[in-house]
Amino acid sequence: NISATAAMLETMVLYNTNNPLIPETVRHILTTRRDNHWGSTKDTAMVLKALAKQLLVKGDQKVNETYNILFSGMVFKNGQFTKEDLFKMQEYIIDINNIPLGVDNKLVFEKSGDGNLYYNINMKYFLPYSEIKPLEQGIVVVRDFIDVTGKTIQKNEVKENTEIWERLTIVVPEERHYVVIEDILPAGLESVNESLKNVSVLNKEKPKNTKGTSSAYLRHQELRDDRTVFFADYLPAGIYEITYRLRATTPGKYHYPPASAYEMYLPDVMGHSDGGWLVVN
Repeated sequence: NISATAAMLETMVLYNTNNPLIPETVRHILTTRRDNHWGSTKDTAMVLKALAKQLLVKGDQKVNETYNILFSGMVFKNGQFTKEDLFKMQEYIIDINNIPLGVDNKLVFEKSGDGNLYYNINMKYFLPYSEIKPLEQGIVVVRDFIDVTGKTIQKNEVKENTEIWERLTIVVPEERHYVVIEDILPAGLESVNESLKNVSVLNKEKPKNTKGTSSAYLRHQELRDDRTVFFADYLPAGIYEITYRLRATTPGKYHYPPASAYEMYLPDVMGHSDGGWLVVN
């Protein structure tokens, strides 16, 4: 639990600034960061509060140090941090294609001067696949592309400059709190924001045999370039159906990641739909 870890860090800093667990705790907190934030808004706020306290109490804001990064015995990068760089971050990327195979490749960090040097190492890679199976860990998510009659579009093929509907079915076996429903769109599709005055709708008729958006529980909706996100403060046990309009904009064959739902403050309670391919002709 990152919030509890941040609270413990703040407690250690206040009662014993020389506790040897403090730098290790900071290091652990930094390694759990993903895309410059932590698991939830609450986690992020707790971490920032604890790190700010640690910087002020221990005097870590008084930094004047140089560093070298060595990879396979060669200097890869070097630089300097001073108090003016306290809120700056240096990011370096090593292309996996440039890493020799079949040998030990050592990554070494060297530091001299005053202050602590914190670093984080991430490796990202993508495996080829044809489809993703659905997953249920407390929430069930089913996604369908449907036409105006409410029928599922077969073979996942649509025509360019046409509109289809997406239907998300969310099954919650017991009450959930602060639920995020995130639907990442195929690159050739975009969601249609019908609330904007300058948006034209090709077909105003809505699909048949759908229950529509469960607006009583969905408190907020975001229509982004690459995804649509819904937020619910509270979902009692039940089955929920969300339908919204999509427009096919660019021909091609596109992968669509799964649609997911999870509790913001308990992200292990989650589920996602299947993923696959969509063709825009």
